[in-house]
Amino acid sequence: MVFLLVIALHGTIKSIRDGKYGLSKVLNLEKYKCLVDSADANNGIGYEASVWTKDTDCFSNLKEGMEIVVLGLWNASIGKPLPAKKEGKFQTFTNHKLNLNIGLKAQIVLVPKEQP
Repeated sequence: MVFLLVIALHGTIKSIRDGKYGLSKVLNLEKYKCLVDSADANNGIGYEASVWTKDTDCFSNLKEGMEIVVLGLWNASIGKPLPAKKEGKFQTFTNHKLNLNIGLKAQIVLVPKEQP
């Protein structure tokens, strides 16, 4: 099931890479710690966010580790619980995916660093 959500998402850039055949670029945000599923305390819920563009120059001023806010109409895919690979707090993990195809470079805003 896929949902469309208008979201301003705040995160840190994990990676920027070429898409398939070099015709697009993808910016991946760092994944935060899993949250406890309110319906099942043994299930951890995580989110992965990716921003796509066909303008291969769109991410040229961005680098890994930068903090950004991205505004747009996100496609949200609901994951299914999968068994945990290691023993720990959770027995299963559910990973949801958020994808955004941006049309304007202005949809990405750099968060300024605090001055001492």
